[in-house]
Amino acid sequence: MPLAALCGFLSSDAVLNAVDTARASEVLPLSMCPRIPTLMFSRGFVVIGWLVLCLCARAFDESVNEISLHKTMRDATDADAENLTLTRASDAPKHCRIAAANFNADEWPERGHAAGFLGIKSAEERRATHRRTERLILLEREDVDVAVGSVVIADSCAVVGEPEGTANVTLNGLVVARERRGRGFGEALTREAARFAFDEMGAGVVTVWCEPKLVGFYVEKCGFEYEEPRRIGFVDDDLDVCCRLRVGDWRRSS
Repeated sequence: MPLAALCGFLSSDAVLNAVDTARASEVLPLSMCPRIPTLMFSRGFVVIGWLVLCLCARAFDESVNEISLHKTMRDATDADAENLTLTRASDAPKHCRIAAANFNADEWPERGHAAGFLGIKSAEERRATHRRTERLILLEREDVDVAVGSVVIADSCAVVGEPEGTANVTLNGLVVARERRGRGFGEALTREAARFAFDEMGAGVVTVWCEPKLVGFYVEKCGFEYEEPRRIGFVDDDLDVCCRLRVGDWRRSS
């Protein structure tokens, strides 16, 4: 790099004159340290000093970036259960109901779950008055509550092999806001929904119908069991598969 660049792009003569003047100057006067050799500037010293400053600045930037990255990764880890609560949509703040309706409509526009979060029952619900349906929203408690996920829990048919009278419910439309995915909110929502089904609805079995690629999530992270299809030839990559969680297994693992 030209010396002129180190001095604000002055002319070469001006730079050389400044360097010669600096070389003739004493940085540490002899009267201060008579036994220490006088420190003199040189061109090599100026260049080396400039390089050292550049390297130090780069190392500082990298350390700041690393700290920022670690903070971002820490902020993106699993959801903090202490700040989360699952509540009925009817009890949630209006802006949370609207948010839940929006990310339901974005994810599954054909299912019609969104309107229910705004208090509008589907035609099926109006016909089947004996069938319980609960719309729940997972809230993150902040200065203002934020909706991070939602689920619809509904009564379903009895499960073959279970004792008579065992209530079975399904988790439908379980969804997490897109900007919150990959941070543990899905697992928290599933577990809280199962707890609600067992404790509040008296369910003995919680059933989830999901895409085959999601079986690992429900089985490994949420404690469900994969149930093999009962009919030969039923398995199809395009069809949803069944996972179930039984109240006894859930209480033993809680």
